[in-house]
Amino acid sequence: MLFVARDVDGKQKLWLRRFDASAAVPLSGTETAVDPAWSPDAKAFAFRTGDKLMVMDFAGGPPREIGEHGSVPVWGRDGSILGVMPGGKLGRYPVTGGSPLPATKPEPSETGQIMASYFPDGVRFLFFSAGPAGSVMRVAHRDGSEGPPLDTAKRTGRLAVDGIGRLWLLATELGDDQLQAIRFNAAREAAEGGWKPLVSPIPRGPSWSASENGVLAFRRIQQQPHRLNWLDRAGTKSLAAPDLAARIGATARVSPVGRRVAFVRDYNGDTGIWLLDAATGAQTRLSLGKLDLTPVWSSDGGKLYYQSQRGSDNLVVERSADGSGSGRILYSGPQAFFPECVSADGRDLLLTETAAAQGQLFVVPTSGGQPAVWNNQKLIWNVSLSPDGSWFAYQSGQDIYVTAASRETVGVWPISNGGGAQPVWRGKEIFYIAPGGKMMAVPIDISNGVRAGPPVALFDTALDGSQFVRFRQYDVTPDGKRFLIREDVNTGRESPISVILHWEKLLP
Repeated sequence: MLFVARDVDGKQKLWLRRFDASAAVPLSGTETAVDPAWSPDAKAFAFRTGDKLMVMDFAGGPPREIGEHGSVPVWGRDGSILGVMPGGKLGRYPVTGGSPLPATKPEPSETGQIMASYFPDGVRFLFFSAGPAGSVMRVAHRDGSEGPPLDTAKRTGRLAVDGIGRLWLLATELGDDQLQAIRFNAAREAAEGGWKPLVSPIPRGPSWSASENGVLAFRRIQQQPHRLNWLDRAGTKSLAAPDLAARIGATARVSPVGRRVAFVRDYNGDTGIWLLDAATGAQTRLSLGKLDLTPVWSSDGGKLYYQSQRGSDNLVVERSADGSGSGRILYSGPQAFFPECVSADGRDLLLTETAAAQGQLFVVPTSGGQPAVWNNQKLIWNVSLSPDGSWFAYQSGQDIYVTAASRETVGVWPISNGGGAQPVWRGKEIFYIAPGGKMMAVPIDISNGVRAGPPVALFDTALDGSQFVRFRQYDVTPDGKRFLIREDVNTGRESPISVILHWEKLLP
């Protein structure tokens, strides 16, 4: 089994664990590696580091670059590796190197393709396609043609063969922490029967993998308390609230003047928005909902916007930051929209929507109304406005970019070098997390267009610098001098990996 982990020095790399061995061993040359993928004969593996797609042989020798991007690779039997190309479409990367070739013939409405997995015949593959209606499942054939859209009920996953040779689709539903399974008919290219629960709770992102002979590996959500820590630019740590040890969400946000922090906390089974006094460490509860998430401050710090789930409805709520009143609902409906940031004039709230796998931005007026598409850009997450509100930094795939905060695209400027995620714009700097977890700072000048300097590494973090993080896991004070990061109270390590043989026996 290949997996990503950190060594005792905090360096991220790939590790190999044989099931007949007593311990895992690190693989040299795989620093900052993510997205490992086995070759069909298990004699080599592919991985991505920064924006490079790499291949490495177990027999020895250094890793070799075979292309750029190629995120979430899947190694086929035809001597190529499926991966997501720049622009969001699937391509075939030759193992010997060279330019990738398109692996599908997309419909005009398709804006992105993810999560490919091969059928047992090694020719067809299943993938998920993003479009105006959200994410749908499709099958690609030998000639690259695509089958009709298949209903996915807002799930994404991969094909897997159980211990007795039956084909299944294993998937997670957006907003849920349960891995589910449904039988899949390869001849009809369709799911059959109903979804069955397999294991839970598991974290979002690439937290599970299945072999072609009934082996399932997965991580469970580790139910342990967290603390909020301040770090300076050298990485020196101090507790934000010494007496606060609770289950805390990853999306803590510092107010525009830096005096308070809005964060998500579980309290007696309810997940709500809390406020922390940055000077005294005092905490007060703001929201009274059962499941409130992703708080965002207004530009003047007087209001907070957050996503709330009330039964089958998803809400976007505005609440006075002093706790007065019961809050005002800006949006209510079946789709889950998550606040990203507020425009500089306070009139618009920018949102992302989990069902939109293409990562398109939406906007809702702070006076209320229906969310509408912001502009024609796709593959956008983790948006952070410039101080004057005229530009914003965002994550697209495994890189950071800057564009104008206008309803029409006027240009895109790359910011990261070698990959990055979770940007924050403060003053004349943009911060982001590099693939290996380092906090990076990029000087930015927007006095006459966009001019970005080279990224500078500040300190190591345990944060995820991959493209799978849809909600930023840290924040920065307005002066750019302190960083707020959630960490585990105990060891700070990930939950252990569980391995199950004949996982089909877990199904009801």
